[in-house]
Amino acid sequence: MQTTHCVSSAGAPGRAPTRIVPRIAGLDSLRGLAALSVVMYHYTDAYNHVLGQHLTLWFDFKRGNLGVDAFFVISGFVIFMTLDKSASAADFMVSRFSRLFPAYWFCLVCTYVGVGLSGLPRFHYPLADFAANFTMVQQVLGFSHIDGVYWTLQLELVFYGVMLLAWQLGALKRSKLLILSGLLVSTCGLLIARREPALADIVFSDVSFVRFIPLFAIGMVMYRAHRDGSLSRDDVVILTLCVVARFSANLLWAGAVASAMCVALILLSRARLRLDHKVLVWLGGISYPLYLIHQHLGYVVIFHLAEWGVDPNVAVAVAIALAVWAGWAISRHVERPLQARIRTAWARRQQGLPRTAP
Repeated sequence: MQTTHCVSSAGAPGRAPTRIVPRIAGLDSLRGLAALSVVMYHYTDAYNHVLGQHLTLWFDFKRGNLGVDAFFVISGFVIFMTLDKSASAADFMVSRFSRLFPAYWFCLVCTYVGVGLSGLPRFHYPLADFAANFTMVQQVLGFSHIDGVYWTLQLELVFYGVMLLAWQLGALKRSKLLILSGLLVSTCGLLIARREPALADIVFSDVSFVRFIPLFAIGMVMYRAHRDGSLSRDDVVILTLCVVARFSANLLWAGAVASAMCVALILLSRARLRLDHKVLVWLGGISYPLYLIHQHLGYVVIFHLAEWGVDPNVAVAVAIALAVWAGWAISRHVERPLQARIRTAWARRQQGLPRTAP
């Protein structure tokens, strides 16, 4: 699973690719494990809190929500990589749009219709909320998320916008200074939130990515180190600051995950850790639609199976199996075909070719 990517000099929009950077084998597998972790969290710990059925299960995946932290680290890595190989802002936006929106829109419709037909009033939303969710920034517009996991997508869009602006301004040429500035903003934000509770809602809102800057920064540092072939002393210092920032926010487990992600990316980059087992690679390939489709529809499955007298552990196992199957089906029939079609159309437009090949 070792593929390559052409990249241009960081922070230099409009330049042609100048070198080849190998993709880290196992990065997608790491994303797949993170997605499965979030699924397990929602179907065990979160389910009881949200639905109030209080199922008695063999296990409780209470810390599985920290899989989201792993997503943000990987996003920092991937976005830096995408910007590094983009010839223009339009290239970057088409790349991100084709990756995020087709599968998201499909899962949004499935979730809204499926939950609407389920008989669970807990997750029924007005059509205005449904329409606003097509933007992926519905909370910014004052509407509710149709599915609970959508808050992370909105936050990532904010991060993408900030990174695109930094790239356009040439700030990525001084990426270390940019990352340190981000860590300073994050630290100041947390300190202000502690001293001024009235501002805590802003700092910790789902729209603000201030508290997650250290996670994105870890990914950015690790991509640059992987691209350049070495981890410098400055990189080690910045990674340490990122981990300390997560620990200092009174988040012991979050700090542990940040530390684990640093170690995992270093080992993967140096081929000291292999996560390229075919099952993990496959899981990583369907991780995005799996993440999008699993939560509220999975709740519907578990709720009705439990109401019908099915053992809760069996109900959770069935919901997991259905979510994984749905993730695979959406990836194969929706996500990948539409992503390829959009990117091919864009490439042909850039080359001045007709949309349909002769």
